[in-house]
Amino acid sequence: MARLTRAQIGFLTILFVLLPVSAAAAVDLDELQPRSGHTFYGTFQHADKDDISFLTDAGVTLTIPWNKVQALELHERVLVKSAQLPGATPLDLHSPHITAKNDQIQLTDRSTSQPLRAQDIVSMTPVAPEAARPAPAAWTATATPAFSLTEGSQIIQTFGAQIVVKRIQNPGELDWKRQQTSLTLDATNTLLEQTGSPSIRIHEYDGQVSHSVSLADGWYAVVLASGYHNSAQNVYLQQFYGGGIGKGVSLKNDTFEFAAEPVYVGQHFYGAASDGFPGMRLSEENGVLLKKTEGGYIVWSESIAYIPAFTISGAWQIRGVTALSIPINKKLTFKTSYFDDYMENAPVRKNYSATTVGLTISVSPSSK
Repeated sequence: MARLTRAQIGFLTILFVLLPVSAAAAVDLDELQPRSGHTFYGTFQHADKDDISFLTDAGVTLTIPWNKVQALELHERVLVKSAQLPGATPLDLHSPHITAKNDQIQLTDRSTSQPLRAQDIVSMTPVAPEAARPAPAAWTATATPAFSLTEGSQIIQTFGAQIVVKRIQNPGELDWKRQQTSLTLDATNTLLEQTGSPSIRIHEYDGQVSHSVSLADGWYAVVLASGYHNSAQNVYLQQFYGGGIGKGVSLKNDTFEFAAEPVYVGQHFYGAASDGFPGMRLSEENGVLLKKTEGGYIVWSESIAYIPAFTISGAWQIRGVTALSIPINKKLTFKTSYFDDYMENAPVRKNYSATTVGLTISVSPSSK
């Protein structure tokens, strides 16, 4: 296949940069901003004169005293009872913005701006939504293309894209009513050329879908399925199906998640016998907020999945990815990532790795 000209490469590069490639649905999650550390997203539970109870989107409940809080951005109706307010009627606020400084609390919505002392707050509770109007599911979706070019003794051209769609049902719940469905699709096409050697084209496609149900205290049950194709590893199709349990943990500047799922793995190789085996998928994901900029936080993330076989001696696979996202502003983010896949039981080449660099433009209304 003929190599792209410099003019074609330049046109495609401009197209990737100018195209809005990341779209996220506006999600009405409450926001809790501590005096130090990153902002938490989730659902406000209640508050009194001492502290605030807040359920994060990872399913972990935080209890934070008022003197550790800088601001609250709520997206529901809230009733506030205070010893400072005259009469027995509570203050009725709609989607209020709340700031805290020392012992002073400022509550502001479209029609009210009310200062209070934290020590006088008797209760602050959200009003339950009407039964006929259940809370809508929260959706997010991103689409990120990738392009790279290396010229030297070898010429390497890479095109690819990733699509991620997530849906959270009942994000404010703690039990099985809170459920999340995730779909991730990856595609990469690479052309390698070297003088005196035939051109090599590598195509890699990867897709995974999962559905999780919350249990308690960050624990969840999950079922998942995956399909994987990689010509560099001679893999026509690898697929696995299974389910298990996992747990998510939110710390000050760090989120961590791990899971264990018994799976069945089916493998089909080019020019070789197909095989399948039961195994165990052990995975972990970690995200760290490094530094806050005007456009948001610089984020480093990594994930690793290890699958040992139960019935084939010495057969196992490990896949990992690490990424760094640097926001240029609220709309534009620079992102680079490294992916590596090692298959101990592959009949031909066993290791594959790829590095991608790109720009992501967000068109989410929440990124204004």
